Order: sequence, then C-alpha cells, then structure tokens
Amino acid sequence: MDKRYTALRVIATIYKIIGVLVALLTVLAVVLMIVGVAGNSRSLAMYGLAGPEMIVIAVISTLLGGGLGALGIFAVGEALFLLINLEENTRYTAILLRDRQPQ
Repeated sequence: MDKRYTALRVIATIYKIIGVLVALLTVLAVVLMIVGVAGNSRSLAMYGLAGPEMIVIAVISTLLGGGLGALGIFAVGEALFLLINLEENTRYTAILLRDRQPQ
C-alpha cells in the first residue's frame, strides 16, 4: 500500500522531536538551577526568594511545567500518527471488503 500524508508524517515527527527537546531542556534547566543555587545562594535572593523551600518549589514547578509541556507536545505527534494509522487501516479494510463481495 502506498504511503499517504507525507507532510502530516513530517509534522508529527517534528512535534515528537520538539517534545523530546523540551523534556531535555527542562532537565537541563533543573540541573542548572540546582547547581547555580548550590554555588550562589544569592541567585534567588535577588528576586525576593530565599531559603531552601523556595528552591524546592522552583525546581518542582519547573519539572511539572516543562514535563507536562513536553508530554503534551509529544502527545500531539503521537495523535497525528494515530490518525494516519487509523486512516490506513480503514482504507485497507475497505479494500478487503470490496474484494470479497461477489460480482
């Protein structure tokens, strides 16, 4: 069977790649936050935030926001592939049923 929707496949792949990149950047941001705060405790104090509680809140909120964003973007790519596969399976089933009918 021929492959259709080439542009949609490319878009879905791009969404999945962006989702992975967002996840990696989120992890990198959290690591840099932890390393930066450990090395310079005044980095959050200049924004009016101080104390280990605020650091933990900042790290958790970054993980949640970035993780959910990455998951959502990746899910869009997967949903596009799901729709493409649904169309392919429906077309294949229609061809099989058409060929089975008596003439």
